[in-house]
Amino acid sequence: MTDPTQAFTLPSEARDFSEWHRGRPRFSVWAIAVDHVEVEQRLEHVRAALEPLLLPGYARQAHVTVHICGFVADEWRQPDDFTPHQLQRQVEAMQALRLEPFRLRIAGAFSFSSAACLAVHDDCGSLARLRDACRSSAPSFDATPFVPHVTAGLYAGAWPMAEIERRLQPLASLPAIDLEVGVLDWMSFDSRHIGETLRTDRQLTLAPRTAAHETRTI
Repeated sequence: MTDPTQAFTLPSEARDFSEWHRGRPRFSVWAIAVDHVEVEQRLEHVRAALEPLLLPGYARQAHVTVHICGFVADEWRQPDDFTPHQLQRQVEAMQALRLEPFRLRIAGAFSFSSAACLAVHDDCGSLARLRDACRSSAPSFDATPFVPHVTAGLYAGAWPMAEIERRLQPLASLPAIDLEVGVLDWMSFDSRHIGETLRTDRQLTLAPRTAAHETRTI
């Protein structure tokens, strides 16, 4: 299903959004890396269906964003800065959950006004628990409603949403692909380039209740 509130897609631009990053080079998120052949194939099918409506050069690897952190900063000066102290508080809050490895289901195609995506279903509610831990342990500037997804690409122009829905309809009801989740990644990207690849800077390993949760810096 496409976004019913929008008649047209919102175009992205391949430029340096200096008014957004204001000289801060890296933006960070907690995310789940999706290294799965079937999911990658499905993403390619979405991109093929929307050719040539997507912005060229989108290089971000498949992932499910769990929580938006902010610009990596040594000290907190602006509302969207994210400091080592905030990171450590979030790590400790998520460790306190003692969350076991869980399963997500990657489903069919749909579209936000700005991006084409695959739907993600979290039947066990683990994403909500992780997000609550992050938000309760460190202030968050992000008030965007959370809809778990895997992004296939960004739009290059203001295209009619009806046309997007028509193109994605054959891919909307595909059977779900199971994704086993055992690691949560703290990732960052170069804020000067839209759609830039993600770099894993720290990992939180989920473990059964009989084992300890581990974190490591990459």
